Amino acid sequence: MELLSPLGPSSLNKTVLKKLELFGSNCKIANSVSLINSKNIFIGNDVIIEDSVLLNAEYGKGIYIEDNVTIKRFTTITSSGYGFSGGYVKIGKGSHIGTLNVLTGHAGLDIGNNCLLGPFVSINGYSHKFDQKDELIKRQGDKSNPIKIGNDVYIATRSSVIKGDIGDGCIISAHSLVNKDFKPFSIIRGLPAKFVKFRYEK
Repeated sequence: MELLSPLGPSSLNKTVLKKLELFGSNCKIANSVSLINSKNIFIGNDVIIEDSVLLNAEYGKGIYIEDNVTIKRFTTITSSGYGFSGGYVKIGKGSHIGTLNVLTGHAGLDIGNNCLLGPFVSINGYSHKFDQKDELIKRQGDKSNPIKIGNDVYIATRSSVIKGDIGDGCIISAHSLVNKDFKPFSIIRGLPAKFVKFRYEK
C-alpha cells in the first residue's frame, strides 16, 4: 500500500492502516485520509483514496470498498449513525466516487460495480420525523431508507438520492433529487426526479 503525499509517507497513517481488518494490494491512500473505527473498514485491491477523505465506520456494520475503486478528495463516507446498528456502505468493483461526495448508509447503501458519481453527489437515506406539530423536530426521532444503486449507473453532479432502488445502467441527470425506484437503463431528471426515457430509445 502506497501513501500518496507530496510531503512523503505519514507515520500516523501507517499506524492506522495497520489496524484495518482487511486491505488489498497495490492501494494508494492519501496522507490526509481519516479513518474512524478502522477495524470495520474493508478495502480491496488497487483502490485509490485521495486527499482529505473521511471514512467513518463508528456505527453499523462497516464500510466495504471493493477492487479498483477510486474515491476523490474531500469525500465523506459514513457507515451508519447512533441507533442504526445494521447500517453499512458497500462500493462495488471499478466504481468512481467523485469529489466532495457524501455517502451515508444508516439503513444500508449498496453501490454497484462500475458506477460513476460526479462531484457534489449526496446519497443519504437518513431523515428526521416531524409529524408532531407541538414537539421540537429534534425530539421526534429519526428514520432511514435503504438505498440500492445498480451496476453501471451514472449520477451527475450535485444530484441527491434519498430513497430508492436504482436499476442497472441508469443515468441520473445533474441537480436531480431521487426519492423512488427506477427501472434499469432509465434516464432520470428533475426535482423530484422523474423518468424521461430509456437509454436505448431514440
